[in-house]
Amino acid sequence: MTKLFKFVSDASQLMASGKSFEGNSGTTGKCYDDGDMKGEYSIPNCIALLKRLKMSLSLNFLEFDFALELIRDPYNRIILMCLQDRTMEVLLGWIRYKYKLNVRPN
Repeated sequence: MTKLFKFVSDASQLMASGKSFEGNSGTTGKCYDDGDMKGEYSIPNCIALLKRLKMSLSLNFLEFDFALELIRDPYNRIILMCLQDRTMEVLLGWIRYKYKLNVRPN
């Protein structure tokens, strides 16, 4: 299994097993609590994490800007914050993976 496919599998498992997914009936179609979006998974917390990632690893300006767009989606914020618990390298890999999926060839 390649590192990328293992990473995607790990990221899926992390998101599915996250604390914000426990105890929800699923009747509203949401997999997160609105309080989490203002707390742990808030945009300011995600931006602070992205800034740390940019300073500590080689997240370039385009990837950083792309990651800022990613965190507009609450589900991506959950993934982002969950992946930081693994390692910053895994988080960087997820951002780069998403970036490469969205880059259009010239």
